[in-house]
Amino acid sequence: MKYLKLFLLFSITFFQCSSLSAQISIEETIQYINKMLEGNPDAFRIDFRSADYNAIYGISKVEYIESYTIINYVCLYGCMYSQASGILKFNTNDLDIYETTEKYSFTVTYINFSCKNNSSNCIKIGSRAIGFFSVSCGSQSTRFINAFINIKKLTEISNPVPVKNDPFASKSDYENSKYSTDKTSTSLNITNDNNYCVVNMILTEGGTYEIPVLINNVLTINFIYDSGASDVSISPDVALTLIRTGTIKSDDFIGSQKYIFADGSIAESKKFILRNMKIGKFEIKNVTASISNSINSPILLGQSALGRFKKVTVNNINHTLTIYK
Repeated sequence: MKYLKLFLLFSITFFQCSSLSAQISIEETIQYINKMLEGNPDAFRIDFRSADYNAIYGISKVEYIESYTIINYVCLYGCMYSQASGILKFNTNDLDIYETTEKYSFTVTYINFSCKNNSSNCIKIGSRAIGFFSVSCGSQSTRFINAFINIKKLTEISNPVPVKNDPFASKSDYENSKYSTDKTSTSLNITNDNNYCVVNMILTEGGTYEIPVLINNVLTINFIYDSGASDVSISPDVALTLIRTGTIKSDDFIGSQKYIFADGSIAESKKFILRNMKIGKFEIKNVTASISNSINSPILLGQSALGRFKKVTVNNINHTLTIYK
């Protein structure tokens, strides 16, 4: 039952929620991570992005000792005997931890661990130091990053913070602390460049990120960012609005498909083509979308839209989405 409780809690993006942070200790978080890792290092692959470490490694165990997080890894393929195993040691306060997705013939989600201020020596690997590594962990990526961000938050709380009181003790203390989300983030606040743009995301009370998206040039809707969803999904009432505005017509519908949702349920949804979607300054056209079976279903920004970009980066510290065209 304990691991079931942890599984459910880490399945949502909870790292801004004071009540959940108070319930899940560092020790419990480490136990949760190790439960995910149990007997399956191949599912959690480390990428060092270094010619010295060009074999394939998997995480076997995570520990927390005297303020340091320690990742034990083993060689999976292509290692010399001397590289058969090793450890990564770091203090999460020295790192930025964020998610990126990269598109090849398929989409890979990476959890990135990067030294702050462009440092190249905050992560110890044996007798040397590095400034970056990433982990690919497939469908477990959301729970994996949430767990490590929880460790980071808890270690920050254990050190001095720029508020007089515990930043999670009350709403006012939280809003005045460095953990508070900028309340102006409900606007687009787009940083523009020729090849990318940065869009502020909205952190909801439920712990998910929402992104304002203009669809078919007539309706702006807050979509939930869901890199694990295969398609964009809208609710029936949104679809009806688009039909009434004449921006969805009968020849836009392309049949139906069965979808497996995050809770494991299976449902058949109508599929159609959204003529255009505008995220930040970038517009994409002819996006495959589905219509959910309930007006209470979440509106999802999935891979049929996200996969159209060269790269999409989520910054869980600043709550921004960076889109590379």
